[in-house]
Amino acid sequence: MNVMPIPVIDNTICFFINNILYKLYNDKDDSINLLFDFKEKEAKEFIKEIYDKYAADSQTYNDFRSTFFDLIDNPHKDGFITIPVYNYSEFFENLNEVYSLELDKYGEYNELPYGYARITNFFLDLWLRGSNLDYLDVNRFLELQIEMYRNDLFKDYRDKKFIGSFSEELNIPITCENKVSNTWDEAPYEMIFKLYDRYKLDRSVNPNYYELPKIRYGIFERNGEYVARISSIQRDLDDINEDNYVKKACNKLKYKIVDNDFDGIEPNKVISLFMFFNMLKSKGITKVVFPTMLIFDYPYHVKRSIMLDRELKDNWTEHRIECDPYRYQDFKEYYDRSYGKEEIISKIKTEDLIKTALKASSYIDSSSIRDIDNEISIDLSNFEYNDINNPFLRDINISMENTTHDEFKSKSKKSKRFS
Repeated sequence: MNVMPIPVIDNTICFFINNILYKLYNDKDDSINLLFDFKEKEAKEFIKEIYDKYAADSQTYNDFRSTFFDLIDNPHKDGFITIPVYNYSEFFENLNEVYSLELDKYGEYNELPYGYARITNFFLDLWLRGSNLDYLDVNRFLELQIEMYRNDLFKDYRDKKFIGSFSEELNIPITCENKVSNTWDEAPYEMIFKLYDRYKLDRSVNPNYYELPKIRYGIFERNGEYVARISSIQRDLDDINEDNYVKKACNKLKYKIVDNDFDGIEPNKVISLFMFFNMLKSKGITKVVFPTMLIFDYPYHVKRSIMLDRELKDNWTEHRIECDPYRYQDFKEYYDRSYGKEEIISKIKTEDLIKTALKASSYIDSSSIRDIDNEISIDLSNFEYNDINNPFLRDINISMENTTHDEFKSKSKKSKRFS
């Protein structure tokens, strides 16, 4: 376990002002479209003071000083979204707490070190998780992130657990694993469901698998009850561990879920969502919300692609890659996931997510759904698998037994292998 030290707030403040605000406010066409409007005069003076301390040893920062100060005093730019900050002391305290929790949870879930690129991306990408209502009160938004990081409800699933089978006839084992999301993802945690070929599973320690779309989520308290906020349902592309046998079987079954009103929705997303509904219900959570609009989508990612491409071409020379291969690998992973993907990202964050939520709700006779305050809310109080009015979804058997690999192999029943 790679446990990270809690950062000192002064260091967080300096890093945010001299690295993140500098990147955001740099007067170039490819800068991302976010400004902060610090309402207190004391806040403006404080930020300028911190900047000047850093700029003393940098000609580049000195050259940008006048522009930076003008944007601190008058944070308005065509095509940019401005987030008001009414209490800068609380803002930096909350920001430091979110960062501390991100480091802490990353250390609990990962063996690899927390690289510099991830630190920068965290402070730049955190704002992707908010709606326009969230940013009416940025400190409330940060407090929500703190609450969701702290509510690590499914920490028992840090290590892969077997939770059931996909199709009673084929008896394809299902595993579940909870992880900390990437910085560019829409929520702090992600739930991952994987399907296996039972025969390969019995004969291998690390068999290939077929991964269903990830559920990216956070859990918080509202009006005295816990609520799960699902911000994204997305499958990674080009998985080198993909098992073609399981993929073939899954594809045969998933399209049996499709009805005349499926409207282009990916059935595997509905399957993942129902598995997650079952896990939430097992923990006593019956309220699920889906944001209908995340404020930074298409325009943000267009500009982010330009920045990433320029950084790759200008900064990552062959010599630098040879000297710092791990940091390059960290950057390149982010580049490959983000560059040129603005159309896909925007569609996944809006249209596809809402359609999937509505379709899932239509299969639950006893569910209620509401659309209010830029989010869709589903009530799972009476949700049970036996109530699902789709026989192929009911065929997914989730037992929540939490068995390990060896325990599962000892319990496995022989079944006819699919072809």
